[in-house]
Amino acid sequence: MNLGGVIDENNDEENEVISDLSNLFIAENQIYKDKETLMEVMQHYGVIEKFRFLVSRSSSSCYYLKCPSENCSWLMNSSSYLYILEQTYPGSVLSLGRKECESFLYAFVVLEACIRGWEYCRPVAVVDGAALRGAYGGTMLTPRTTDPGGHILPLAYAIVDSENDASWTWFFEKFRKAYGERENMCFMSYRNESIWKRTARNFHRNTEDLKKLSFTMAKAYTIQQFEAIMKRIDQIDPRIRGYLFHIGYSKWSRTYSKCKRTWTMTSNIAESLNNVNMIARRLPVILLLEFMRITIQTWIHKHNEKAAKTRSELTKKYDLKLQKSIALSTSMRV
Repeated sequence: MNLGGVIDENNDEENEVISDLSNLFIAENQIYKDKETLMEVMQHYGVIEKFRFLVSRSSSSCYYLKCPSENCSWLMNSSSYLYILEQTYPGSVLSLGRKECESFLYAFVVLEACIRGWEYCRPVAVVDGAALRGAYGGTMLTPRTTDPGGHILPLAYAIVDSENDASWTWFFEKFRKAYGERENMCFMSYRNESIWKRTARNFHRNTEDLKKLSFTMAKAYTIQQFEAIMKRIDQIDPRIRGYLFHIGYSKWSRTYSKCKRTWTMTSNIAESLNNVNMIARRLPVILLLEFMRITIQTWIHKHNEKAAKTRSELTKKYDLKLQKSIALSTSMRV
């Protein structure tokens, strides 16, 4: 996606979050660290430039100024980004986490369109964390699923300090508030894919045959199929069985899974979204959140237009799969 209008890599000043209390350059579309910084900047500006203004409205979500003269039309309206988002997208779930000193810690966003879309998706979400590359660091958490058309549907996006117990707990509490609970709901982590890498490294068996057997075993539908493949792995190295058992079959195999993950076996959709926002993760928090909003809004609009033109019972992707399966079934022998 083109980042025009959201990021200009050649203009660092425009994308900078202002924290300098002595800043004298006031312009539209500036982003300040917090409301207190903006208040200090305006007071300093008024003293230096001998400029008077009145506060017409001030709250935790906005700060409005106006000129005291009747013949002066100057005014300044500034609002919290999440407040503007809430007013623009009613029904969305937004939350901000702060440290004890009231400085920024977490931000969580679920757009109302994503909440409505989740109702028509399988209750399987892939959760992933991606490092931010800006000056302040941090991590972006983004659970996503696949919609009925086979497209990626980001369910939420959040900024946290790092992937730790406190941030994950806060994140899932907000997620449950937004989406509630559904029967057979399943969360998949990108860490599942590292099991194969750790197995190969620990047992020095980084062979293509073992890799294929491992992924085939993970996708097996029955215990009989699972055990048949495991016996073939035993022939390569019998220690692998105990290692995988200790990890827990339910964490990586379809056969022993405690929830209905259907055919979602990898976190490929997570990596796809991370590739989309790779450059945007260098932006300040507000600009990154805005990039995600624009991206999700664009995707949903595009997919809605495509769905409106669908004339088959299923969406195009799955209708083609069904037709191929029907064609193959005509040549099967029972």
